[in-house]
Amino acid sequence: MSPMSRRAFLQLSSTVAGMALTEVMPLGAYHLGLKVEGYASATSVCAGEAIRLHARSSIASKMRLHIVRVGGVDVLMRARTVWVGSYQSPPEAPEVGCGWPPFYTFTVPATWPSGCYRVDVVPHRGLVPSKGPATTLCYFIVKALQPASPMLLAFTVTTAQAYNGWPAPWPGKSLYLSDSPTRLRHVSFDRPDNHQHYMPQQIAFLTWLERNGYVADYCTSLDLHTDPAFLGQYQLLLSVGHDEYWSKEMRDHVEAFIANGGNAAFFSANTCYWQVRFEKHHRTMVCYKNAREDPLTGVENDRVTVEWRNAPVNRPENTLTGVGTLHGAACFLNFAVMDDKAYQVRFAKHWVFEGTGLVDGDVFGQGERIVGYETDAADFVEVDGFPVVTGRDGTPPSFVILATADLRDWGPAGQAGWATMGLYHRNGTVFTAGTTDWVSGFRVPQSAVHQITRNVLNRLCEPYPARQWEVIGHANSVVGMAAVAGKLFAASADHRLWWREPIGQEVNWHDIGHANDVVAMAGWESATRPGTLFAAARDGRIGWREPVGYEVYWTDIETVDHAIVAMAITHDTLFVATIDHRLLMKPLEGHVPWQDVGHTNDVVAMTALHGTLFAAAHDGGIWWREPVSYEVNWQYVTYLEHIVGLAALGDKLFAATSDRQLWWRDALLE
Repeated sequence: MSPMSRRAFLQLSSTVAGMALTEVMPLGAYHLGLKVEGYASATSVCAGEAIRLHARSSIASKMRLHIVRVGGVDVLMRARTVWVGSYQSPPEAPEVGCGWPPFYTFTVPATWPSGCYRVDVVPHRGLVPSKGPATTLCYFIVKALQPASPMLLAFTVTTAQAYNGWPAPWPGKSLYLSDSPTRLRHVSFDRPDNHQHYMPQQIAFLTWLERNGYVADYCTSLDLHTDPAFLGQYQLLLSVGHDEYWSKEMRDHVEAFIANGGNAAFFSANTCYWQVRFEKHHRTMVCYKNAREDPLTGVENDRVTVEWRNAPVNRPENTLTGVGTLHGAACFLNFAVMDDKAYQVRFAKHWVFEGTGLVDGDVFGQGERIVGYETDAADFVEVDGFPVVTGRDGTPPSFVILATADLRDWGPAGQAGWATMGLYHRNGTVFTAGTTDWVSGFRVPQSAVHQITRNVLNRLCEPYPARQWEVIGHANSVVGMAAVAGKLFAASADHRLWWREPIGQEVNWHDIGHANDVVAMAGWESATRPGTLFAAARDGRIGWREPVGYEVYWTDIETVDHAIVAMAITHDTLFVATIDHRLLMKPLEGHVPWQDVGHTNDVVAMTALHGTLFAAAHDGGIWWREPVSYEVNWQYVTYLEHIVGLAALGDKLFAATSDRQLWWRDALLE
């Protein structure tokens, strides 16, 4: 986040701290006059690896150490009596680390499951009374030796370190001017974190997962940076809360993961806003926030520590998450304005909303504070009452806006803008909630946030969407469908011709003319032939028209002595399926008789893509075959009930069904 001060953030975060199930005092807190503070030697370890715990006490003394696994139920994993000494730290400790000796070193047992572990200390009985809460020194993450789940939640330790203002009280030392007139450019992980601001939201998500029967593995953002192969062991990456600071390696590895079919769900915002680097074995984080200061400017421009969207990096966060801060909103000054904000549903038929009972125009999250304090958004325009992304901000063209929150009145409180919830496909699928405070909905039992979260996790824990159909809108009374000239065309039972954009969301169909008695359609264009829309009528007539958005005449080209039920065109050749289950073909040019080239059992719709014929049968099966001039077997592809129209464009199959739904899926062959 850029304009928000760390002090303002701390004030806000106190309102959500109750979501963390930690009955402890703040890190480095006083306990009856005794101050203890500490840190771990690593943000994460695998079971079987050693970790060192460092601390200092205002009075050197014996203490009781508790290591607790945080989750649906907090579990005490280890208790020991330890000695914590009293040490000084160098003046530049926020930059170079404290250098305190470890008070406890141990190897994480192989039996400890992946999770978030909290390190607490209690003064030993005899020095002062040991009643009351413990003092939390730090947290660390245990990674799985072998994945126990397809789902991986990454704790945002980089963002936490950027805001870490230790030592406190004010002024502290962080990457923010609000902490010190001479803000840091280098910050060390070898120091206490006097806030751990990323913890409440991520622990709330972890707790929700375990209480709802989900098993997940855990890591930190540094693990995404250091190990290119680590993420590839999983199917779904989760980002939660405030995930602002990313290294080039983090981003490269996550984008490669998505390109290879991995899925990501960003229940977060302000995501991937600043670029950072690491030094000293990844224990120092570097962020100049100014290209003029960064010594890599003009040397390695892709690593310069500025906002990702700005020069010389020029890599907007939208290309990763689908959304960004440019059109998002922020509330820094008057947090009460968040109370009445909510998401409005813009595409209720989408699987993300299954089981919620929501319909288009409904709102959810009102009074729950799920929208805020920072939101991300995609640039969009309203097309016939539907939100469609422009792509001008780097948002992928396949991004589907599922819900929006109008926050244009937030200017006096911080930044005016929008929140957009949606998803896109790029081999893998990326979902974004578009808000830092999604987990606030978990505190409200009837919130739609619960079901939406379940839908996202259940769907994206599996490879998706390659062989899975999804609804992308309505398709009223279709009797034939085709795609050509970058549009989707449909003939309806009332003899009208319609078109719409072939995108993965609800948009209107537009009436562009008549389609008298049409029962099948096909589109064709090539380097030598402009886009043409062909149609077959019930009486066997075949004609064509230009694929334009207004009324033009159809031109008849011939009449077939067979009742046609489906048609497709590929390689300048017209194929038709007849009511008596035969496949006929003839070239588009020349006076060549029709040739019978095989069977088409019970076909109701047909299309062609990349030199392959696809046909939908009455029983819902979809099949393919080569468009050759002799009998070959049809091969099974997929299944969708009640198809009445089939079309193909790009790498997608489109299907209209008798229940007036429009679907799509990747046109992959088994």
